[in-house]
Amino acid sequence: LLQVRRLCMQSLLHAGLRRDSALALARRITDCERDNCKSHGLFRLPHWIRSLHLGKADGQSEPSVHELSHSAVHVDAHLGFSPLALEKGLPVLATKAHQTGIAILTVRNVFHYSALWHECEELANEGLVSMAFLTSKSFMAPAGGSDKLFGTNPMGFGFPRPDGVPPVVIDQASS
Repeated sequence: LLQVRRLCMQSLLHAGLRRDSALALARRITDCERDNCKSHGLFRLPHWIRSLHLGKADGQSEPSVHELSHSAVHVDAHLGFSPLALEKGLPVLATKAHQTGIAILTVRNVFHYSALWHECEELANEGLVSMAFLTSKSFMAPAGGSDKLFGTNPMGFGFPRPDGVPPVVIDQASS
């Protein structure tokens, strides 16, 4: 796993990604490899890099966190990658949820190419129930159709369990 993280860091920094974002993304990819989530691990590294080369994502953007209310947090990723935006926003979300009993985090202007289980698991490990939802491009045609209309509409859920038992975490796409 150390080799995976090194490869990710070297590749992402060489592609022009800022160091803190490269580290957040390298952690995410390494976690996916560790947990045998190969579809979101090294398999995705070329896609992340290509998005930088094509100018779809901004490798130098700094996410900004905005506390909108006692229970609402908004992160503007400024066209950066999701792992850094979430690393900045999740601690604020968790604090608000612990203080008020419920909280919401929205992220916009973000380039997301990862699984949702990571955030759900992190929040569940803090004793919080979580739900995560994502929009997606149209990838599938409806039954009998030929034009792409539906996205995969990923959803993630995390539920803490007592006595140090690992949380229940679900990450799935509706396709």
